[in-house]
Amino acid sequence: MSTDLLWQGFSFYGHFFPFGKTFPVGVLPKKRVMYCIMGRKVWISAATVFTGFVTGVIGPGYLFLFRNFPWPEDNRSVTLLVLMFGGICETVSALLYLFIWLNPSATVKGFNNIVRIEELMKAEITRPPKNGADPLGHIVSKFVLFMSGFYYIASLFLVLNNFDSSYFVLREIARSQNFQISGQLSILMSLLSYILRFIVVASCTFEFSRIVCLLVTIFAIQLEVVSSGLDQFHGMRGKLTSSRGNVKLRSLYVGLGIGIGFTSRVQGPTTATLMALAHMLAAVCTIAMIRMWDIIPMPLYLIFPTIAICVPTFVLTLLPRACNCYETSAKLLRTWRDVTAWDDGVKRGQFGGRGTFGSRERVRTTAALRPYKLYASVAGVTLYVLKKSTKTTFLYSCMDTTVNGLVSFK
Repeated sequence: MSTDLLWQGFSFYGHFFPFGKTFPVGVLPKKRVMYCIMGRKVWISAATVFTGFVTGVIGPGYLFLFRNFPWPEDNRSVTLLVLMFGGICETVSALLYLFIWLNPSATVKGFNNIVRIEELMKAEITRPPKNGADPLGHIVSKFVLFMSGFYYIASLFLVLNNFDSSYFVLREIARSQNFQISGQLSILMSLLSYILRFIVVASCTFEFSRIVCLLVTIFAIQLEVVSSGLDQFHGMRGKLTSSRGNVKLRSLYVGLGIGIGFTSRVQGPTTATLMALAHMLAAVCTIAMIRMWDIIPMPLYLIFPTIAICVPTFVLTLLPRACNCYETSAKLLRTWRDVTAWDDGVKRGQFGGRGTFGSRERVRTTAALRPYKLYASVAGVTLYVLKKSTKTTFLYSCMDTTVNGLVSFK
């Protein structure tokens, strides 16, 4: 399997974005395992939700109430768009964290079962490794490394260009109190205000970077594991009705059955959140690219068109993997039906239309496992992704294919 680089990216994530003791889930990336930390769950969840509410609602509302906002030298459109985007990201992260805080044991169990799926595949199925490079693993690893330093640069950029809400709050407080400070004390106060603003902005951008990296890494690992599993089953379609093949399929199916509940609850929201964040960030940068012409110096201005182009491109490199999972599962439905019907027909022809006891037992075992239901859920429910052709609508057609495959299965 080609998940080693993906796990390397997750190891980078655990190193650069540690949870510490403020999160109910601990991560050991090198051992590929999660564990529960039950302390401080309620207080941290309440503080996070309150912070997201303040950032997403009270902060922009307070800025709108300023009578003299904006000044002529203020960048009104970009500032409000940055606040709106930051508020949405904080709200999404607060909801995601609240879900994990309410279900820490289920989250840990589900993630560890995904790891168990990979271990079962490596242990039960002997298959040579894939040849060639692993572009998805390289992209995810480099993306995590890039985001580990990008939030510092983004925070510094926002503070130096006065795009953060803390700048307007401090400015209005100073104007309302009529502070008149001059000389070295004025320089010291300005330096102190920059330090405070940078700390506030860096904490917000760090949270955003952590959420994006977590979503991308979990999304990519799940897709790689599920896709590899479908490929393995597709390659074993000739052994599905044999006794040895059934033993391997049974062990793999048990592991997949345990982890499919967690995967079905995480994959869809993760994909939708990634797409929403990508579209929002692209829209913000596109509007800023139009409004900030001849306002920001050219080297800094190039940040907006670069992000507006790179972010959708990066997200769309992940979505075809999900489409490939759907197509592979749809093919597997058909091959499973054909192989089972062919084997049963051969046995019936050899034994006068009745078949052997072993053949009937294998057919009953295969029917009892009902593995095609698993592939139907993977194809129709779990993978909410975009079509390759339009890239603007979800794969609703996968439900029709799944239903047709189930109806025609005999």
